[in-house]
Amino acid sequence: MLKVRNYLKENCDTLFFILLIVLAAYLLTHHPGTDFDSAGYIRGDITRPPLDTLFIRSFAWASQYQFEWVMWVQGAITFFALIYAKNRMKKKLLIPNSSIALVYIFTLITILFHYQIRDIDPEGLTFPLFIFIFFITIECFQENSIKKIITLSILVSLLILLRSQFYFYYAVYITLIGWIFIKKSPTKYIIMCVIVFTSSALLTDMADRSYHYFKNGYFMKEPFFGMISVVQPLFLSNQNAYLLFQSNQEKLYVKTVLNEMNKRKLYNHPSDPYEEIYRHYNLNYNKILKIVFKTYSHQVGDDVGSVPKSTLINMNRTTQRVTKILFLNNMVQNIKLYFYKIMDANGGILFISLYLIISFLAIKKFIFTKNSFVNYSELFVTLSILVSFFNEMLVDVVEPNLTAYYCYTQFLLYCLGAYFVKLVFIKND
Repeated sequence: MLKVRNYLKENCDTLFFILLIVLAAYLLTHHPGTDFDSAGYIRGDITRPPLDTLFIRSFAWASQYQFEWVMWVQGAITFFALIYAKNRMKKKLLIPNSSIALVYIFTLITILFHYQIRDIDPEGLTFPLFIFIFFITIECFQENSIKKIITLSILVSLLILLRSQFYFYYAVYITLIGWIFIKKSPTKYIIMCVIVFTSSALLTDMADRSYHYFKNGYFMKEPFFGMISVVQPLFLSNQNAYLLFQSNQEKLYVKTVLNEMNKRKLYNHPSDPYEEIYRHYNLNYNKILKIVFKTYSHQVGDDVGSVPKSTLINMNRTTQRVTKILFLNNMVQNIKLYFYKIMDANGGILFISLYLIISFLAIKKFIFTKNSFVNYSELFVTLSILVSFFNEMLVDVVEPNLTAYYCYTQFLLYCLGAYFVKLVFIKND
C-alpha cells in the first residue's frame, strides 16, 4: 500500500490528469476500428502471430462489446506506459513537464489518435509494451541485474508473439552481451545473460509453433515471409527473369506474375534516378503483393483467411525460393534499394549522417572509456538511434515505409527532441 501511495504521489501531477482526461474523452467519443490487417488477427489466421488473437478472444465474454473492451484496455495500458516514460524522462534525463507535454501532444496526434488506440491491431499492445521495454533496456545496459534481464526477455517475447517485426530485438540482445563483455562484467553474469536470452528465444519459438499446431494443425511459424519478401526482387526484375528457374512450376508462376505486372505497368525503369524507383516501389507495393497472392492462390479477392492453409504454406515456400534466386541474380540493385529504404526511413541522407556520427562517437567512447559506469542520458541517446536502426533494417527487408512499423521510431525521436531541447535551451537548477 505504501508503494502505491508513493507512486501516486510521484506521478499524479497536472500532466498525469490532463493525459488521463484526454485519453478518456477520446475513448468515450470513438468506436473501435479495423483495417486490412484486423480481420486476420480477429480470426487467428495461420499467417498471424498468436498473442493478439488470444488477447482479442479473451474478451469474447463481452459479446457485442468485445471490441470496446479491447480498445479500452489498449488505452489503459498505453496510458500507464506513457506515465512510465514520463517518470523515466523526468527522473533520469531531467526533462521538464513542458517538454514532456510536447512529446505527448505529438504522440497523441500522430500515433495514438491516428490508429493505435482505436484499431483492433497488435499496435494497441506493442506500442506501450515497447515503451516499457526500451527504458528497461537502458537500465540493463547501465547495471548488472539478472532480474531486469529476465524481465526484458519476457517482455520482448510477448512483443514477438504480437508482431514478428520485433525479432529485431535479438540484435539488441547481442549488442547487450557484447557490451557487458567489453565492460568486463563477471563471467557468471555474462553466462547467465546468454542462458536467459537463448532460453527466451527458444521458448518463444516453441510457443509460436505450438500455438499454430493446436490452432491450425501445423507445427510451424507464420507462413507469410515469402509472400512479402518477394515483392522487391520482382519489382526490380526484367521480363525474362522467369528463365532463371529450373522448376517448371516456379518458372510458370514467375512468368505469370511478371506478365501481369507488365500489363499493369508495375515495373521499374532502371534508368530512372533512385528517388523515382523508390517512389514507384512504394506506390506499387500493395498491387504487386496482391498479384503474388492471387496468382498462386487463384483467389478472386485478397482475403488470406479464405485460402486453404496448405496452399499458404506451399506459397510461402515457393516465394521464398523465388526471392532467393531473383535477389542473387540482381543483388546490387536489391541492396541499393534496401539501403535507400533505410535512408528514407531515417529522414534522408542528412539525418542518417547525423545519426551515424552520433552513434560512431558514442560507441567509440563506450568501448575505450576506462570507467565502467556510463551516464543514463548517453545510453538513452545511443540506444534510441541503435534500436531505431535495428527496427528499420528488419522492416525494410520486406515492407515499404508504413506508419505502423515506425511508430516506435517516431516516439523515440520525439523523446530525443525533448532531451536535446532540454540540453540546449533549459538550464538545470
